[in-house]
Amino acid sequence: MKNIFTLLMLLISTSVFSQSNWETINISNWGSIKLPPSMEIQKGTYKKLLDEAKKEFSVNSDRIIFQQKGLNDFGSFDTYARVIIRTDYANPGDLPKLNEVDFSKSELNEINLMYKQEILSVCKKMNATLKNWTDLKVANLNGVNCIYFNYTRQMIGKPSTFSEFYIFYNYDKQHTVNIEYRINDKSKWEPVLNKCKSTFSFK
Repeated sequence: MKNIFTLLMLLISTSVFSQSNWETINISNWGSIKLPPSMEIQKGTYKKLLDEAKKEFSVNSDRIIFQQKGLNDFGSFDTYARVIIRTDYANPGDLPKLNEVDFSKSELNEINLMYKQEILSVCKKMNATLKNWTDLKVANLNGVNCIYFNYTRQMIGKPSTFSEFYIFYNYDKQHTVNIEYRINDKSKWEPVLNKCKSTFSFK
């Protein structure tokens, strides 16, 4: 009986997280990721409004955003989930080559402080509080080395939001994979988003 139960759980899990109905999204000419059926690519009027708002935070880069399905039509505001893939550009050779992440402890501490100060600045502009910060470290996502950190923030009158960052250096480009969801929606979004980031790959 125990073996049958285990098999049923495995089959249910496989069915829930099957990627057969996930759409493969090519990211410019350097990578790809699969779009879960519960999410959509940010576009249309909703995207234009957010792009105008982000000018205040000096955001200027190539990026693609997945969000909970229905938001482009100004619905589905009762939950919050994001996959944000962003590319920033530098001069050739300014950044380490892909997979060559080799920082000393003092360098990691310096980079950690830089990102923490940046996030604190954004939180201040958003009238939000940084509630928890996990220090930056060297990590690996799908076989590629990167740096990683996460934090929790809360805007006044809003639920807390978890956010994590995987940052890849690529010679003259910096690629960032940012995963976000509301803490009180963790059971809904964490499994989906973990599966989504597991499909991220470089070409």
